[in-house]
Amino acid sequence: MPKTFSPAPAIWHVWLLLCVSVLSACNNSQPAPSAAGDWALDSTQSSLHFLSTKNGQITETHRFSKLDGEINDDGRASLVVDLASVQTGIDIRNTRMQQMLFEVADFPLATARIALPPSFIAQLAPGSSQTLDTKLELDLHGHTHTLPTQLRVARLGADRLQVSSEAPVLLAAADFDLLKGVQALREVAGLDAINPTVPVTVLLEYTR
Repeated sequence: MPKTFSPAPAIWHVWLLLCVSVLSACNNSQPAPSAAGDWALDSTQSSLHFLSTKNGQITETHRFSKLDGEINDDGRASLVVDLASVQTGIDIRNTRMQQMLFEVADFPLATARIALPPSFIAQLAPGSSQTLDTKLELDLHGHTHTLPTQLRVARLGADRLQVSSEAPVLLAAADFDLLKGVQALREVAGLDAINPTVPVTVLLEYTR
């Protein structure tokens, strides 16, 4: 009987060679530098400050000492502020802000979120920086508001990123139901007035 030719062995052989070639190329190639990936806040190199003005002419600087946050690989950035860590330079004032203004027993944290444009971080070469006009979503005292913000993002190194305020973010106490607390602070301190709008600045460093 004449021998019947089957192309299957030849096709299978070619397929194996193709697979081996592809795997070899993948194993031998060097991966491109990663542009994405999770970034964690370095709290030791980060700060958040805000200003308060009383009696129309006395302005003081305050800060929060406990910060946390990250930038996910999809560009979502978050900053979590422990409101009980407020530092005003006066212990009794710290306690009053915690209890009378922020009401930390019920609202212990403030959370800010922004969404970075796709590939924004990837396009920054080490040593370069770029300004970013964006929207900041802030959860504070049981209320959420979106605020315009201008940031400067600097690539300090391949795995180090700095985000800082290009201009202060202005927080209005009325937007977060804080006017009652501001009034309580004014009365207990015997002040004529406390400005209900507060400028906030940040200097944040993230590592990957």
